[in-house]
Amino acid sequence: MSDRLQSMWTILKQQLWRWRGVLVTVPSIAGGLLLLRLAGTLQFMELVALDQMFRLRPVEPIDSRIVLVTIDESDIKQLGQWPMSDAMLASAITLLKQQQPRVIGLDIFRDLPVEPGHQDLINVFTTTPNLIGIENVIKAANGEAVQAPPLLKQRDQVSASDLLLDRDGRVRRSLLYLRTQDDRSIFTLGARLAFFYLDRQGVHRQPLNPEQTKFRLGRAVFTPLQPNDGGYVGMDQIPARVSHDLAYGCFAGSAATGFNSRKRGCSPS
Repeated sequence: MSDRLQSMWTILKQQLWRWRGVLVTVPSIAGGLLLLRLAGTLQFMELVALDQMFRLRPVEPIDSRIVLVTIDESDIKQLGQWPMSDAMLASAITLLKQQQPRVIGLDIFRDLPVEPGHQDLINVFTTTPNLIGIENVIKAANGEAVQAPPLLKQRDQVSASDLLLDRDGRVRRSLLYLRTQDDRSIFTLGARLAFFYLDRQGVHRQPLNPEQTKFRLGRAVFTPLQPNDGGYVGMDQIPARVSHDLAYGCFAGSAATGFNSRKRGCSPS
């Protein structure tokens, strides 16, 4: 028995010696990559790989419950002005109301009157309880934030239009809600439209913790991203944000008619 054990030990030492290069190289490379990952050096490459994986996904069918009404350069040339007048905006919303949408998202800043037709727009706002407007919560570099239409804010029909950009200027994360300067919670436009629609479908948001940063929506559970989730390392902390994939799964359920247009002279999105 002793001779047999000695023979096995000799063979094992020979094999270890033969593969010594691999046994040293593999752990060294793995350890080095792990250190680079923890230091954030590989973050950009991981995010680029994530972008490519999204591009390679099969094209998803268009959801017939969602309609986007956009305004592009050709529309602005036809109107002959920008921003459009309140009369034109009121007319457009009225036409949409005739289709009886479950909810309408107005993705245009309208904190100031644009005559003619401001009273017409006020009348439309007053008679459209399923209309959700927007405001800026995060202040710009000059310290300014665009307010919501006063009447819609008074009626609590307002959402946030802020986007969260990564360091390379791309949008990979979507905010669900933000805290305003007066410590008030406000949902972002996509989330507000989705919750509005799903609530009337009998799917209600169920908070899972006292802070309400974790909640259940049907069979899905939503939790805030942590600093080192996914390809991120030391990600800046903003309350209640979710990954782009989760946000898409949430927003895809919203049967909404939405405007998406130039805001205060910015380029059309």
